[in-house]
Amino acid sequence: MIIQKFSKNVLVASVLSVGICQNVFAFCWGSGCLFYVPIYDQTSKTIPTNWFKDGVAAESQLCAPTAGAMAMQGLLQDLAHDNVHAAGWVLADISGKSMSQQIVDTATLMQTSPANGTGTNNLVNSFTARAGDYVYSFPVFGLQIPITHASTNSGAQVNLGTFQNIFKSGVTGMVTNYGHYTRVSAAISTPTLKQVTVSYSRNGGHVVTPRGYISNLIVFNDPEGGVLQFTELMTLTAKNSSNVSNGVHHVSIETLPGGQSTSSVYQLYQGGSYYPIIESMSALTAPFQN
Repeated sequence: MIIQKFSKNVLVASVLSVGICQNVFAFCWGSGCLFYVPIYDQTSKTIPTNWFKDGVAAESQLCAPTAGAMAMQGLLQDLAHDNVHAAGWVLADISGKSMSQQIVDTATLMQTSPANGTGTNNLVNSFTARAGDYVYSFPVFGLQIPITHASTNSGAQVNLGTFQNIFKSGVTGMVTNYGHYTRVSAAISTPTLKQVTVSYSRNGGHVVTPRGYISNLIVFNDPEGGVLQFTELMTLTAKNSSNVSNGVHHVSIETLPGGQSTSSVYQLYQGGSYYPIIESMSALTAPFQN
């Protein structure tokens, strides 16, 4: 479930009262880590209408490039005081650009369709390829050395511990996508067999920008409406059983998204009419500077 929505300033103020400052914009303490990430809105009227489905902002399919732009801009600002600078694509298309231009340029990079959104592979590959675009400068020697590394986890690999470990490992920019899944049941009934088969059907998805955690809560920016949200991950476990009673074989077979039948997958929150099941998370991480 969604726990609460706060403004960026309230969040930072609360962290300053309890946290240990690791960076001008990045904080880690015993039970959490938080990073500065600007909040962008995928329906913003500053985005050219040709990037909206049917030219309608409310029909925006720009969640992936909006989430990616937030993560890349946030990482750039989080690392700025450590003599880390932008290079390559991030220098050309993120650094110094307006929110709307960053979103449009990232949409072009990710081959986003105004009508159909962004493919998961395009999201992951385009975002992780930016690992070389954050460089540590040695002006005396004229050297620039990439400082970030990329990582991607998917399916059952993504849990609360995965988020926590990545955020604790360094200054991080992250995007996470989840699918909108509905539960589909099919039954077989004969005098000797009662079988129920459960699967999940995907109908679209969404991408958000996690920016840290507080205890068991994930903190993320949601491009849809441009809001800051706190949520607990929800566990969805396959339920399979087989038993015989009074000569009738009762069978329950459940296959989770990704073909998981013996483990769990995780929802970003408790959905209403669908299950928001996490499919992948990709991160760009630089080690904390002492």
